[in-house]
Amino acid sequence: MGSAGEVSAAEILAPVRAEMEAVERRLRAEVEQADPRLAPLLADASLLRGKGLRPGLVFLVARATGALRPDHITLASALEMIHNATLIHDDILDDATARRNQMTLNLKYNNEMAVLIGDYIFARAFVLAHSMDSADAVAQIGRMATAICRGEIKQVLRRFDADLDEAAYFELIAEKTGSLYEAAGELGARLAGAAADTIRTCAEYGAAIGVAFQIVDDCLDLVGQEAVMGKTLATDLDKGKLTLPVIRYLGAASPEVRRELMELIGSAAVSRGDKRARFVGRLRDSGAIDYAYARAVQETERAKGLLAALAPSPARTSLEQLADFVVRRQC
Repeated sequence: MGSAGEVSAAEILAPVRAEMEAVERRLRAEVEQADPRLAPLLADASLLRGKGLRPGLVFLVARATGALRPDHITLASALEMIHNATLIHDDILDDATARRNQMTLNLKYNNEMAVLIGDYIFARAFVLAHSMDSADAVAQIGRMATAICRGEIKQVLRRFDADLDEAAYFELIAEKTGSLYEAAGELGARLAGAAADTIRTCAEYGAAIGVAFQIVDDCLDLVGQEAVMGKTLATDLDKGKLTLPVIRYLGAASPEVRRELMELIGSAAVSRGDKRARFVGRLRDSGAIDYAYARAVQETERAKGLLAALAPSPARTSLEQLADFVVRRQC
């Protein structure tokens, strides 16, 4: 727990602890029941080391809107597996060396093996999802996975693109990150038997906190601490990915400063050491980082406003706390 009044992720998810433990058992079974030659590789894939925000969102929404069902366990497990697969692929794209305080698969083995493990986890997630008693839910998961890949492709296509604006940035993060949270909210409510308008509300809530989560993640890539984050930082700068603080700063900069910064972005000169600190200092001094955090708060406040449509309950309170946690987290 942080300072007074702050609630930890574990405390937020306490009302659905039993369901979270069921997901852990399901993911552990994926490792233990795999081909003996694959099991050690899957054990290294960090399936059991995340904060569990997405499965927690599924269960809290279900509790807040209807009844928890066995399919919620399956859904939450499949979404967490898809999330983990995307992290493995992200680490390859970013040449990252650490994730969740562990060596990344691409570093421990090689890119080829990491790609294949990520693909395997994706495939297993869809096998798991297909066991649910809802063809619509499986189709929605397919659309979500498509959106994630589409957003990632867009980001790669816009690397080192000084013309990337905020509208395009929000579009791509809504797809690559927001879509998974949106699916968790929507399907959590749908499988709970919620009414159509409630399902839409929960989908919008999920999408909003997903966007906020990514904005904060992008800020932490600049100002976070690797020891706290447990993963490689400054990869956005290395790879020329323009995130909201940088886009904000470039938008207000003179043509000369824009040219200077674009020459620096992507070079080791800016992503490491004192020069990185000076680069981040310029972003801080300009108010660009504060602006990005403020936009994340706008998204979470909008998300909490949506929850007013749900009946008061401990689960709704946890969803409100989850929105706040997304923007104040340090890892």
